[in-house]
Amino acid sequence: MCPNPSVDTFMKIDAFKPSAVNRALSEEHYPGGKGVHVALAIAEYGEQVCLLGFWGGPTGSWIKQQCIAQGVECVGPVLTQLNRFCITINQPGSFNETELLGTGPLIQKEHLDECYKVFESKLSEASIVVVSGSLPPQCPVDFYHNLIKRAHVRGRKCLIDTTGEVLKVALDAKPFGVHLNEQESQQATGTSDIKGIVERLGDQITLKIITQGAKGLFFAKYGDMLHANVALDKVFSTVGSGDCLMAGVAIAICKGYDNKKTAKLAVAFGAANCLRKELGMLFKKDIESLIPQVVVNKPSVQYG
Repeated sequence: MCPNPSVDTFMKIDAFKPSAVNRALSEEHYPGGKGVHVALAIAEYGEQVCLLGFWGGPTGSWIKQQCIAQGVECVGPVLTQLNRFCITINQPGSFNETELLGTGPLIQKEHLDECYKVFESKLSEASIVVVSGSLPPQCPVDFYHNLIKRAHVRGRKCLIDTTGEVLKVALDAKPFGVHLNEQESQQATGTSDIKGIVERLGDQITLKIITQGAKGLFFAKYGDMLHANVALDKVFSTVGSGDCLMAGVAIAICKGYDNKKTAKLAVAFGAANCLRKELGMLFKKDIESLIPQVVVNKPSVQYG
């Protein structure tokens, strides 16, 4: 599920100057939004995926076309207002990225009603549900909470990747798993200590994934905690790495992988995204080559 798709724009600028005119050296456009990245990664790996979103105007049509061309089924309400633009500004010669994230179209009650209806109609075909990203304007804060509750009625596991009040409300619906990066985990729990983060998320969340960028991820499930990471020689961009990681987790759960194998696949997916210049995308061949390189350890501090 991606309620707030975007056109991701990647601009290279010689030297960004605040409060001045900045002219891009180059400009590229990609289908974006956290849930879009998840769906594209799953499709690239050869698995069937359906993407539910709010598709707004010409930008929404373009995003859908790009996803469909890469094997993603796209469903959901069509809106008049445009989907948002998200701009990543890169300065050559240094790994320095600035992101400007748009807001998205206004969501009306009729759009919500249609979305819930489509969601429930697709649950019978789903093995797992992933809900990812920010909510567009006027989308209620309990939107993800409501989706998770509907999925539970059909016996479907849900993974969530979002922030702030939306995350707080959604966690009350007891999703199966949650992914948070270093900053998000501290905001959600009030601590930067990994053991503390996991414990404060509570037993109602079975799977907790805490990512720390180049330092890898912590994977906690049923009292078992693992740390996994892989070294990369070159990074094009980290935009979408957490989303691709979630795709790997979803696939691993559907295939019944154990904790170690799931953590390895998740890291390989996230790292593969860094090796492809298109934002939020990856190549299956990179995933396959990275899996054997992922190092998984038991951290000295466990929980439970």
